[in-house]
Amino acid sequence: FDHTARTPLPTGITHASAHALLQDHSAIIRLNPLVIAHERCDQLPAEDPSNTTIPYLVTDALDYLPFGLWKGKVTYRVEFENTADGIRTNAYAAMGFVSESVWKIEEEKGEGEETRLVLVETAKVTCPRALRLFVERTIRTSHDELGRRFVEKLAGGSGVAVVP
Repeated sequence: FDHTARTPLPTGITHASAHALLQDHSAIIRLNPLVIAHERCDQLPAEDPSNTTIPYLVTDALDYLPFGLWKGKVTYRVEFENTADGIRTNAYAAMGFVSESVWKIEEEKGEGEETRLVLVETAKVTCPRALRLFVERTIRTSHDELGRRFVEKLAGGSGVAVVP
């Protein structure tokens, strides 16, 4: 399935500050509400030496069933690559889960001549059919919250009021 999230950034946030936060891998990982631990890890031995990705092991706490009836943890590998306009991430987890995402800061026309910045995530996610509803709901919910936290972190250090 494909996933797209668009999070408008408050007026007054600069492209440079949003871009800098987006390329702070540890900050982006920590902004995900599911994450309970992460650490940078080594490249896999068979990887191309010219590979510019930076790999991390990330652990999420998940509710497999509603109402806390079954909770668990999953650890997976995420590779980050900085790009001119943001980042590219590839996540690999158990049971054939793969997420290939592009995150960037875009300008969006508002009313009149006004433009505003928007955090845009586009992803292609593959997983077993039996897990699709769970995975899709989990990604949409957690990445919506990640976007909200991204805005709060940007606005928190800038003196900019968060206006939806």
